[in-house]
Amino acid sequence: MKKFTILLSVILLAISTSMAQDPTFGESNETNTYGEGSMSPGRWYLGGMLGLTVRTEKHEDGSTTTEGPKFTSFDIIPSVGYVLSDKWALGLGVGYESFSIKSTETDSDGNEVELKDQAGQFVIMPRVGYYTQLTNNLYCMPYFYIGFGFGTTKTESLEFDGSINTQEGKISSFEVGIAPSLKYFFSNYWAISLSYGRLFYENTTTTPDKDDSDHTNKTANYGLDLDLSSINLGLYYFF
Repeated sequence: MKKFTILLSVILLAISTSMAQDPTFGESNETNTYGEGSMSPGRWYLGGMLGLTVRTEKHEDGSTTTEGPKFTSFDIIPSVGYVLSDKWALGLGVGYESFSIKSTETDSDGNEVELKDQAGQFVIMPRVGYYTQLTNNLYCMPYFYIGFGFGTTKTESLEFDGSINTQEGKISSFEVGIAPSLKYFFSNYWAISLSYGRLFYENTTTTPDKDDSDHTNKTANYGLDLDLSSINLGLYYFF
């Protein structure tokens, strides 16, 4: 919910400011408030995307309320890019993403025990974007990306004697997709960006026990993702 509130605030701020500066909202302009050059060919940019999502569950049974699993995801992907032409830009992101799930189970003595499953991986993500100028300072920039990831996992389980067994594993992933984004320039050098949603295909391979490479799990996901975890905010410097 926090990410959704931030998203709406940034969108409303960017659009209202742009409409105030340019009443012909939605029409393409060759120049912007800061002169030609915000997305002109030959410019480099540095920046990155940041995402954080926390989701909790509660189960109600009459007057009794119990806490469900708590899901947390975090990703930070610094990137460098280059504007090829008046419509196309290339970028390369290298970063880290993680997720964890906290849950509770009851042992044989009736005590609640907290368990945590987590995974983290380094990612490499080349991408190409096609941008369109919406107002003087606002650009729409859907981009096509390919992502490669590799990292570790840690899984906890409750044993019959009440002890917690921790198992360490490995994870690798491949993803390809298309995601929409908006970039708003508040100077000729600085821009804020937000991205929400993606059309994607993802393949993930996990090895629950890092010492047993013969036992692996492979999963494939594809479709349209409109979950709040797909919201990312970014800040970019153009030069």
